Amino acid sequence: MKNCHYGPFPPPLGGVSVYIYRLSKLLPEDEYVDSGRVGRIGFIWLLLSRKRNFVIHCFLWKHIITAWLITRFTSGTFSIVIHGEETYFPHTWKWSLIKRALVSAQWIQLVNVELKEYLIKLLPDCNANSFVKHAFLPPPEEDESSILLTYDDAVFSFLEAHNPVLVANAFQLADWNGTDLYGLDMCVELVNRLKGDYPGIGLLFALANDKFRPEYFAEIKHRIREYQLEGRIYFLTGQRELWPIMKKADLMIRPTCTDGYGISIAEALFFDCPAIASDVCPRPEGAVLFKNRDMDDFEQKTRELLERHNADKV
Repeated sequence: MKNCHYGPFPPPLGGVSVYIYRLSKLLPEDEYVDSGRVGRIGFIWLLLSRKRNFVIHCFLWKHIITAWLITRFTSGTFSIVIHGEETYFPHTWKWSLIKRALVSAQWIQLVNVELKEYLIKLLPDCNANSFVKHAFLPPPEEDESSILLTYDDAVFSFLEAHNPVLVANAFQLADWNGTDLYGLDMCVELVNRLKGDYPGIGLLFALANDKFRPEYFAEIKHRIREYQLEGRIYFLTGQRELWPIMKKADLMIRPTCTDGYGISIAEALFFDCPAIASDVCPRPEGAVLFKNRDMDDFEQKTRELLERHNADKV
């Protein structure tokens, strides 16, 4: 039965939307429906009008329950791709319906082992229809020239003027139980600690939405001035893909305090850019892990990676 993928398309750029875009390049024979352009009635009509396996990527309970209810009376089926930590299931009045829907899914793809273990702990019957497969898909390299056109000349000047170049990214500045979710604070502190031994060091931090939490962003910029790091840290803002820059970078860093996998790490490694990440979840093979929110361990592992990378370039 043909797959019909239902989820967000870029823009905006995000882990799920980029995954679906790249999947459409790899599997053009499948169908793809942009969830941002289809309302509830449209979603129901799709389920009723097409004999398909509907692969739901936007993890909303109303979609999963609706798909389960409708496909019970049609010839269609449904599957689910769980991309991240949103899988921590709510224990609400919907729970009995949710359990039935998950067990009835054709298959459930989870991006890491921890998510599957959590699912099976709650629903042992899902062991048969669930599997682990990370969400990294190689970027279409034919897109590189058009992506490079979205960068200002200042980006290329920054990359040329600094060595080593560290790269990090975030969708937006977010708080997770009182902690900087993407670890921008740790990135700034890392550059400050390394600048003595690496006088040419620079950090390019990609921030898709720089309008969220403006007070915290102002606080970070104040810290940058206090550390005298102006010119060493460049904020690449707006909706842009980052992987062409990883080809030119010396190290990808991802100090997130929670995560599902870390697609940007997999991208960096795919282009032979070393990567270091917090140990909050299973990471792509080849990434170096440090203890979550442990600044000393973060610094030590980064130094080791940079020394190794410099030795490899000689």
